[in-house]
Amino acid sequence: MNKEIILYAIIIIVAGSIAFLAVSNQKKPQLIYGIPVYTNGNPLTNAKTVLNNSIILQEQLYSGNDSRNSAVAIASAQIAVANKIFNHPTSVYGVVGNQTIGCNSNNSNCGYPQIVVEVGSCNCVKISSKQIIFNGNSSFLESNAVNFGNLIADVYQNG
Repeated sequence: MNKEIILYAIIIIVAGSIAFLAVSNQKKPQLIYGIPVYTNGNPLTNAKTVLNNSIILQEQLYSGNDSRNSAVAIASAQIAVANKIFNHPTSVYGVVGNQTIGCNSNNSNCGYPQIVVEVGSCNCVKISSKQIIFNGNSSFLESNAVNFGNLIADVYQNG
């Protein structure tokens, strides 16, 4: 009986330790302008490596007259303005499903985007070594559009 209790105690301790490690190793965001920003290391420095010369911004859009498209456009506009202020011209194109909008054989500005704006559930900014993703619900994208522009400005000034 004592062996059973000891065995159960060991199992509980091991399971608890695994759960603790799993939760504690999750990437925690840094808050910039109240926006959760996920990246490895310094977000401004990491974003600066992504934002070089001309910028390509991709809007993930929805077909038809979907109100989510307005939220994406509002956020994208503030981001593009911030890039322009710091002399980084920005080309913007949209994607609906697998179809691009504003791209054709005469347009070379539809390549791999450094910036993506999309509706999603994260309500955050994700920065990798090649891309900055602004992801959130419509309300998040609209209410933080100016902060997105401020974040981009901070990248150029302090990154």
